Amino acid sequence: LRIRLDRTREFWTGWVIAYYQWWSALSFAEIIMHIKPSEIILLYHPYHEMDIMQICVRLDGICRRDTRLRNWRVAMEYSQSQLASKAGVPVRTIQQYEQRVRDINKAQAGTVARLAFALGVESAFLLEND
Repeated sequence: LRIRLDRTREFWTGWVIAYYQWWSALSFAEIIMHIKPSEIILLYHPYHEMDIMQICVRLDGICRRDTRLRNWRVAMEYSQSQLASKAGVPVRTIQQYEQRVRDINKAQAGTVARLAFALGVESAFLLEND
């Protein structure tokens, strides 16, 4: 029995995740936080026959829907109020960053540092990359 790993859905899924990770500069943890490999495998038809950029754009739409701040807050199982209390940042400020009303990239360094410390991550992980 010969199994050709280069043509399976599983191989394609792993390759897509690795390529998207490189292309997007998101970590594997950030990607998996938004979409599971079992969900990506369901995209095999018709994406396996398309240019790789088609699936990258699709995954980017899924992965970048929420801000990094929201993703980390949800991953830590904090409400906005809990994070505000832990970080000493007004709830409204967190809401505005998460809704992209305010740009976290232009926030005061101290604010970003307090949010990052409360979430247990580096400040850079909260900034949005273009």
